[in-house]
Amino acid sequence: MNTKQLAITAMMLFVATEASFAQSFYPKLKKYSSADKQRIEKIYASTLASDNKGVVESALTIAIKMKLDLPEDEFPMLSAKIERLMSLSTTPSIRYKAFIASAVFSHPDQFRNIIAQQYDNPADLFDVLAGESGQITLSEK
Repeated sequence: MNTKQLAITAMMLFVATEASFAQSFYPKLKKYSSADKQRIEKIYASTLASDNKGVVESALTIAIKMKLDLPEDEFPMLSAKIERLMSLSTTPSIRYKAFIASAVFSHPDQFRNIIAQQYDNPADLFDVLAGESGQITLSEK
C-alpha cells in the first residue's frame, strides 16, 4: 500500500467509526438555553433545505428527536420546513418521512413513550413512529 492508499483507508475507518457513534449520540436539549435551542433549530431547519437526500433524512430524524425530547417547545422553523418537505419534496421517501415528522410535531404527546426507547438506526425509529402515526390517524377519523 502506498501512502495515499493508507491515508484513504485510515480516513474511511475514522468516518465509519464516527458514523457508528453518531447513531447512538443525541444530546439532551433540556440542558441548553433558549438561545442555544433556537440556534440549533435554525441549523437543522437550514439542513432540511439540502439537495442531499441523506442529509435531509438525517435532519428529519434529529428534528423528531428534538420534538420528542422537548414536546412543549414549538420549533416553528422546523415545523415550516417539514410541512414544505411533506408537500414539495421530489423524493417520495422524504415526503413520507416528513409526514411522519409532521405527525410527531402535531401530536408530540401521542409519541411520548417512544423517546424512552433506543433505536439502532433511523429506519427503526421511523418504523415505530409510522405505526404510532397510523394509530393517531385512525383514531382521529
